[in-house]
Amino acid sequence: MKESYYPGTENWDQDAKWLVDSFIQAPGKVSDVRTSALEALEEAMFRDDDLIKFEQFGVIDLLLRNFADEKDTIYLSSLVSVMIEIAARANSDMFHVIIDALSSPMSSDLLEDDDPAVLSGQLLKTRRSSSSVLEPSLSNVCMMGLVRLFLRFLNLSALRAALLFETFIFVVKTSRKRPADAMLTVLKLLFRLRCDSSGAIWVTTDLENDFLVAVLSRSLDVGVKQSTTTEGSVVERSSVNSDDSLTASTGRLSLRNQSVSIETQRSMPRMSSSYLRGSTKSIPPSWVQLDSSLPDEPSTAASPFVYAYKTVAEGVTDQSDPATGVLKINVYLETIIDLLQKRDTPWDVYSYILAHLGAQLSNRDFFSSAVPQIQMLRNILCGQIKGEMFREPPAIAGIKKADVAICIFDCLAILVGFHQYFAKSEQDELVRAFMLGIGSWD
Repeated sequence: MKESYYPGTENWDQDAKWLVDSFIQAPGKVSDVRTSALEALEEAMFRDDDLIKFEQFGVIDLLLRNFADEKDTIYLSSLVSVMIEIAARANSDMFHVIIDALSSPMSSDLLEDDDPAVLSGQLLKTRRSSSSVLEPSLSNVCMMGLVRLFLRFLNLSALRAALLFETFIFVVKTSRKRPADAMLTVLKLLFRLRCDSSGAIWVTTDLENDFLVAVLSRSLDVGVKQSTTTEGSVVERSSVNSDDSLTASTGRLSLRNQSVSIETQRSMPRMSSSYLRGSTKSIPPSWVQLDSSLPDEPSTAASPFVYAYKTVAEGVTDQSDPATGVLKINVYLETIIDLLQKRDTPWDVYSYILAHLGAQLSNRDFFSSAVPQIQMLRNILCGQIKGEMFREPPAIAGIKKADVAICIFDCLAILVGFHQYFAKSEQDELVRAFMLGIGSWD
């Protein structure tokens, strides 16, 4: 059957479908066999202008059959790569079909609502191999494909970039159906989005948040040193590591004492391991251990087609032009605010947002179309500080509630730059929130 699945040969479409059914879409076959068959079909699809023929005869739809039920990570990676290339060449209808498939929750990754791994934030722990390399979830393989597509179309097509942006928002909104690494891949892109003075979108590679990352990933190295402090200080420090939770009411400590360098923290006397909650070593958020770069290198130039807000200025095309598009930044910020409020947001996701939101807020033009959401964010963060209602870090994280407060105050400090959108009473509430920070949480 030499190249019988190439268009132009007799019954090529039947042979192409046979190849899909018998080898590519055959879960019983080993990964190498499935990927080799897929590579052979890929070569035929991308020869000359034959891709449209494979689409017309339903071969591409056949490749996506039962996509959400796939369990082979190696094969799925190859399939997603092929779908990215097809999406880059396909018409609008097929592009939508591919995006819908890649953004659907993968059946094997679905988590139960009461899964303790979700609640503890240690979602990637079970994926750690003996070599300490994190194996990506099936959903993450798909998300990396979508991110690659967005980076490709940001400077090529406003419609497709905008559709992908809305897809990312959908993924974030359905976070309960996604493993943490898939969510983090999407957030990794979203929090890198910026705009220039004309509103044109670009993707930064410098996040400028090293301090907050250090705060949320600091290690107490508990159990290595025995505490040499007085009995009173031991009692005070053990109060935040009780068997129940790191409660906010157990003690107060100045925020200034919390913002010392990591080396200073490590040189301080350590509490006894008897005060630990089930573990002798703290584990930082999983995103600290993951590659912080994007799947593909983003363009250094701002998009000539995609904007953060509508504007008609010198040298800027009116966004009513179908060749240009405006991202729904207001919906994006609403979604992030919702995750900050939910008590069941996985710690990996919650901590990532805290570490990266402030840096994005510094790009005030980016949120020009999201003024009501900026006002909502100020109201919620001030309320959380006032009522001490922000999230408690899990015991295994090795950080204190004051460390979470540091991240919130970082956001509030940057929100001061939006003061023109706040009433006088709201500005006063910001000041009171900072005054509360003088005596914060241990």
